[in-house]
Amino acid sequence: RVASSEQTTDNLDTSGGTVDDGQALLALVDGDLEGYLENIERQILAEALSQHRWNKTATAAALGISFRSLRYRLKKLGLDDA
Repeated sequence: RVASSEQTTDNLDTSGGTVDDGQALLALVDGDLEGYLENIERQILAEALSQHRWNKTATAAALGISFRSLRYRLKKLGLDDA
């Protein structure tokens, strides 16, 4: 089972802020939204892969994405050889 988005945000370092605090979120992004989102996606994919013992077919199904989409994302994020 993959963690929900609510559980995932609980694990993020909010530097003393809360997820509900818009300014805290902006501080987390620190002018690099793309990098911030890639980091979150990388963490989610790594956790999902770990939970499914690196079985990419099972991981893709659990995430609700195609196997091909998972392969693309892993390559894009540098996790394809992990």
